Amino acid sequence: PIHHMTLQKKQNLLKTNKELHMFVIYGKPLCQYCEMSKRLLGSKGISYTYVNLGDDDMTIERLNEMAGHEIKTVPQILVKDSDGMFQYVGSYNELKEMVS
Repeated sequence: PIHHMTLQKKQNLLKTNKELHMFVIYGKPLCQYCEMSKRLLGSKGISYTYVNLGDDDMTIERLNEMAGHEIKTVPQILVKDSDGMFQYVGSYNELKEMVS
């Protein structure tokens, strides 16, 4: 399962060393907020991987299992911390709060 953290923990995680942290954006084609998330991370020089739901066996059902709750919107964004564990960021608005 994916771990959840507070905004303060998210911001502290990013401050430690942004090069160590890999973001994963789960989205769908033609998703405006997915594109905005990619642009935001790119503008900050933060690396990310984009996963298109429906490709390579990644389905919304599988993402629900990973998250431990029902996902209703995209993007859904995770970040790998320095311990190699995925932490749940949320959607575009939570990502924007985290990296601003």
